[in-house]
This record gives sequence, structure tokens and C-alpha cells, in this order.
Amino acid sequence: SGRFHRRGHIFHAIELLHQAGIGNFSLDLMSGLPHQTLNSWQASLEQVVAIQPSHLSQYDLIVEPQTAFSRYFTLGESPLPTESQTAEMYRMAANILGQHGYSHYEICNYAKAGYEAQHNLTYWRNQPCYGFGMGATSYLWHDTGYQRIDRPRTQATYQQWVAQFIAQGGQTQDALLSPAERVAEGIMVGLRLQAGISLAEVHQVHGERGLAQLERAIAPHIDNQWVVVENALSANSNVKKLEPTSRLRLSDPEGFLMSNVVIVDSFNALEADDCA
Repeated sequence: SGRFHRRGHIFHAIELLHQAGIGNFSLDLMSGLPHQTLNSWQASLEQVVAIQPSHLSQYDLIVEPQTAFSRYFTLGESPLPTESQTAEMYRMAANILGQHGYSHYEICNYAKAGYEAQHNLTYWRNQPCYGFGMGATSYLWHDTGYQRIDRPRTQATYQQWVAQFIAQGGQTQDALLSPAERVAEGIMVGLRLQAGISLAEVHQVHGERGLAQLERAIAPHIDNQWVVVENALSANSNVKKLEPTSRLRLSDPEGFLMSNVVIVDSFNALEADDCA
């Protein structure tokens, strides 16, 4: 994997943090690793609970093609856990960490109250932000709309980009996002959050017809209890009717596990509305 630290290095680093009086730190935990079992995963979670970080990220292993790791391992094949086992690891993490005061505030992230990652929440809430340096992306609001500005990833092309940027008086040729593109991005990143998304902007851009299309598309996922609809005027959260004031969120953990399916179906529904 390219990470050469040992288990002992982690505990040593945590001890150094404690000695320095630093109590606010985050840990990354990986599931789906070679030879990992449900028992060993549970032991890892119990150790995390004992360590008590204020924030925790859980990532499932992704085997990228054309990497050294991919020459030795294939997803779903031994000694890697099966897909059903990694799904059970995800459920186990949500259960154990939830029992010990961690809020599952984003698909891959847990936090003690008040320790959610403010930096990343800017992205997940689809809010404007500045990016600096090679490969960075800015997401800016102008009077005429939103613009995403991507910078080159290599030093030579980045220097050329900066020179051109200066010559153009701080302007770029990057196109503004259309309202439909912004709505789609808002769904993609917003459904990652425990809080979910408001449908106000969906209604503003796509109207009643768009809400109806979306309602039909996610109805099976509501039945599967992957999606929860919360309507402002209803005390019952188990509803299917989408209103401009509704909030849409994924259930934890089953909805989070099936997030890609829900998001793709939502995209397709609104795209069909655009084409109608």
C-alpha cells in the first residue's frame, strides 16, 4: 500500500500528542484490508474507542489499477474480505462508534459533538472555497453564477497557467456551472452528510415536474429504507411525498452503503426532466 508505519508507531504518535497536551486529533481507519476479519476489525474499533480521538475517518480499501498493490490483490478475492464482509464491517463501525458517542455525520466520517471537520464540510455543503497551488480547485460565486476553476497538476503547466492568469487580469476561461449542474453536485456531495439535503433548490431549478420525477425514482429506495424523507409539516418521517420544503437523507448504515445507487437514480431522474 506504500504505508510503512507499524502498529506501534501509531500508539507512540498518540502518546506524543498527549504529552504535548493535544487532545483534538483525528485517526484514519481502513477496512477491507488483506487478511482482515470481522473479529480483527471489531478489535480495531474497540482500540479506537479506547484511544478516544475527537474525529475518525473510516475508509474501505480501493484497489487502484496499475498500482503495485493491484498486482498482488483483487477486490473480492482472498486474502481480501468479500464485499458482504466489508459491508458488515461498515455496519459494525456505525454500531460500535455510535454506542460510544460518535456521530456518523458523513458517509466516511465520525466525530464527537462539535468536532466535525469544518474544512471538509465546506465541500460537502457545496459552498464556495478557494484553492491554491498545483492541482487545486476553487469553487467561486460570481454575480452571474458559480464557477469551478481547476489548476494544472504539473509544475511546468501550472507556471504557464499562472502567467496566463496574471495576463488576463485574474480571469479564467472556465465556464460557469449551469443551475442544473449545481443541483446535481449538491445532491452528490450533500447526500454524503447525515443531515442530507434540502429540496428547495431542486424545486427552484426543476419545478414541480422535477420533484415528481425524483419522487418516482427514489420511491423504491424509500421502501427499502435507504432514503428518509422529512417534510416540514409532517411529524411522520416515513413519507414518500416530496415537497419544496422537504429534506432528503440517507439512512445509516444501509442508505450510506447504497449511496451510489440512490445518487445515480436521482441524477437520471433530473436529467430526464431536463430532456423532457
